[in-house]
Amino acid sequence: MSERKTKDFLYKVIAELYNKSEYIEVIDYPRSINRRSIDLAVKLNNDRFLLIKVAHDLEEIPKGEIAELLGLSLRLGIPSIIITEKNRGILMVDGVVYEKNGAKAVKLETLISALENNDVYIFQDKESFKVKINPEKLREKRISRNMSLGEVASILHVSRRSVYEYERGTIEPSVDLGEKLVNIFGEEILQPINIFSKEYLEKIEVEDQPVDVLEEKIISNELKDLGFITYHAKRTVLDIGAKDKQGNRLLIIVRHGKEGAQALSAKAQNLEKLSDTTNSKSFVISNEKSLIKELELEKAKALTLEEFIELLRDSFGNK
Repeated sequence: MSERKTKDFLYKVIAELYNKSEYIEVIDYPRSINRRSIDLAVKLNNDRFLLIKVAHDLEEIPKGEIAELLGLSLRLGIPSIIITEKNRGILMVDGVVYEKNGAKAVKLETLISALENNDVYIFQDKESFKVKINPEKLREKRISRNMSLGEVASILHVSRRSVYEYERGTIEPSVDLGEKLVNIFGEEILQPINIFSKEYLEKIEVEDQPVDVLEEKIISNELKDLGFITYHAKRTVLDIGAKDKQGNRLLIIVRHGKEGAQALSAKAQNLEKLSDTTNSKSFVISNEKSLIKELELEKAKALTLEEFIELLRDSFGNK
């Protein structure tokens, strides 16, 4: 039932985003929506990109899927967001940015509003909602009105230390206290939350964990030597994502085990969709030439490792 609800919600998200984006693609690999880290790849206006995970309830998304979504965001330099309706069975509040395991999550209505250039100021902090304040602007307004920290604290019924920390930006006030501050100093003290920002990714720590020798050769011996940072994915269509300092993005599928031409072709089609919406180059790699010929019949292009290495060196070796 949970997967059915999430699928129905996914269709709703697609319908709402259709006219709000330049390009949108559904990444339906793996087939189960509850086992993949990316559901939608979106090209926004002004050549911006967004990776989206969709769930009916935020609690239903496993930690591994979120970690991979963040890892791919970090390594590919593309912001990501989770779109959900509920959090632990409770309807989420519109206009609030939630958080789970380091990822941002919002209601669909909040995302649409942000795409229409409406600001979001409220975020979830553990079990409470808080307001994002511009600390410099708050201090500037207080001083311009000749108000002491103690006077502001008295009005808010908080400690002088709390107001001091608001002005340092080390803590944020609750929604109620934020409203009182706005009543005193005006809306200029509010600081919008950019849900499309990549700054939060700087705190993310990821590790590459290639699963076989072929992937290890590609990641360690080639891509990293050419200045690419990489991420090994397990819960979406690509196996390796990489980006260099010039912003070149590579999305790579590596043939594993006994994967046949039809299975690889289906993955390749999804990889191409992801590539088209993120301005990336996609590759399928296999060391079996007979399989490569089969893939050509399935209208999917593949390279041997040697061909791929030669292409990499020719394209990026002199940078």
